[in-house]
Amino acid sequence: FNAYLIDRNSFNHSLNSRIIYFELLNPLNIPVIQNKILLKEGLGQGHLALPDSLVSGPYTIRAYTKWMQNFFPGNCFIRDINIYTSLPSKKFYKKVRMVEKPAETDYTFLHSGLRMTAGRKENGDVEILIDSPEDTLHNRSDQLYIFIQSRGNIIHTGTFKLDGGNARVTIPGKAFIPGFSQITLIDALRIPLCDRFIYIPPAKIRHSFAMSAQDTCKIREKISLEFIFDRALTDSLNSGFSLSVTPNTDNSGYPDIDEYLILGTEFGSYPIMALNGRKIEDLDPEGMQSLLSSLESNWIDWNKILSFESSRYKFQAESSETSLYGKVLDPNFWPPQKDEILTMSFPGKTAQFQYAVTDDKGNFSFILPADEKERDLIIQAENISAGYKILLRPGYSDYIPLTKMIIDSTTAEPPYISKWRLNSQVSRIYGESYTGEDIKPDTSHVIYKRFYGKPDFTLEMDNYVRLPLMEEVFFELIPRVRMTKADSGYEIIFIDPAGNIMYNEPPVLMIDGVIIKNAFQIGNMNPDLVKKIDIVWSTYVVDAFRFPGIVNVITRTADFSSSVLPASSLRILYKISEPVAAFVSPEYSMEERRLSRIPDFRNTMYWNPSIRPGRDGKVKVEFWTSDYVTDYVISMQGIDENGDFVSFRRLLRIK
Repeated sequence: FNAYLIDRNSFNHSLNSRIIYFELLNPLNIPVIQNKILLKEGLGQGHLALPDSLVSGPYTIRAYTKWMQNFFPGNCFIRDINIYTSLPSKKFYKKVRMVEKPAETDYTFLHSGLRMTAGRKENGDVEILIDSPEDTLHNRSDQLYIFIQSRGNIIHTGTFKLDGGNARVTIPGKAFIPGFSQITLIDALRIPLCDRFIYIPPAKIRHSFAMSAQDTCKIREKISLEFIFDRALTDSLNSGFSLSVTPNTDNSGYPDIDEYLILGTEFGSYPIMALNGRKIEDLDPEGMQSLLSSLESNWIDWNKILSFESSRYKFQAESSETSLYGKVLDPNFWPPQKDEILTMSFPGKTAQFQYAVTDDKGNFSFILPADEKERDLIIQAENISAGYKILLRPGYSDYIPLTKMIIDSTTAEPPYISKWRLNSQVSRIYGESYTGEDIKPDTSHVIYKRFYGKPDFTLEMDNYVRLPLMEEVFFELIPRVRMTKADSGYEIIFIDPAGNIMYNEPPVLMIDGVIIKNAFQIGNMNPDLVKKIDIVWSTYVVDAFRFPGIVNVITRTADFSSSVLPASSLRILYKISEPVAAFVSPEYSMEERRLSRIPDFRNTMYWNPSIRPGRDGKVKVEFWTSDYVTDYVISMQGIDENGDFVSFRRLLRIK
């Protein structure tokens, strides 16, 4: 699947965040699958493998960014889907939400008594009529404020007075932008009195293009689709569109991308469900009136807006970096005292270092680049003798909507499910899989720099004769550094040119960039395993963390494999996003393959997450049909670099 991050004001691809948190919630709204999707210029790809352990029932897809968690629960992508097990089941569970949709009301706010209507005149201007009956709580000559917003854009603000309980306000049509606009009346006490929505249709067709292909095909036949767009598009990354060819289910409850962006993001799933597959432009006046009167914005909270209090947000946008959250516990599973220090290292040739300080609950966080790179992380407490336990948190939202799960004996299973189930079973029997290899990300742009910069001295072991002991290496080859045996094993100290000890404390010792606390680990190493040794004689400071000199021994493997970490340390391979597998579409160009008796019962005939037209506006796609005889829907969805929608569907019949 594709994931788009869209700026609500412009409908352009948003660069505000690079990570989307994707969750699949079971009928009890408990996450059963959690993945992170990495975005490039507002567009990302995902792949979901459903485990056989899932029960049949309604599930919920929930997707959001870290920034969107500040505005939960309404401000995230939510879509309910039905999942059916690959084996027949007599039980289908139903999800019952504990908080149902509020009762539908008209556009009159009951506490004010004001009535407002809005409509477009022939010249495109918007005329707003306000009526204040005799029994209203406000004087019939009060001065009121009018506020109009659309997609978070302030369209108009102004004042007016009621004249005999009535008022007529005309707003130029050019002030509005396509989509739904919210008109709100506010009194002098900053109390919202009533609101009303109005719909402004797009001034032009979002995109028109032609597709050359036959409407009916045979099994294992080659299909060529040529799309011709109405104008040339740039080949930038965010001009990619998804193309899917899937069985036609006559399921009109899921909107295309254009309907969802205009309606679903701000107003939730209920208006989308009310459309029942219809386009907004196709609604008759009565249907439009019903839709407008049911809208309630998830983005506008007048209690917060009119309080004039500055907002403090817990979660920050992850435009280039992401936070790795964790918690420290003592051996009795209690948080330690505040201000415990933890360090994070990345074993390798280039030393990387961060430190974090715990709060009074033992929480800490580190910063990582938001990229595709898989990192070997080592997190350890500065106080290794305390025996702390280090736990990591994945960063997903803790908010779980309250639901209960009951057996649904009234909903009949759609007739096509049994056929899909059979197709899946046959494919498994014959070992046919349409999931290809993982798409390898390009990490060549990820460049590391040593946190301590250029060392004062570097010993390249290959430039000198081999010595049998590390103690001799330090004595013979490294100036102003001494390794001596002590009761605990070894000690390493720095001396100045006059031979005096430079610091009252030993330097920070590292192996492959990982901090170690015992010089014995260096003194006991085989010199043949060492590639080089970096020395920083002077005091080095990272924020408030002080290094009284640095000794970094870099092994030939540079993976910290020759050393042992304290039991309280945590070492993990960390990658922000999960691998995305390519979709494999079989081809039958060879006669032997076309006549093969191995069945091809893939339910999804074709999927391409990145269709990019050339500069001439044309793109050609080719694939082969399967053995599944049914009607398919060719669907192209996406948003171009100008924020214009691409939403196209066409029926394809296989005989």
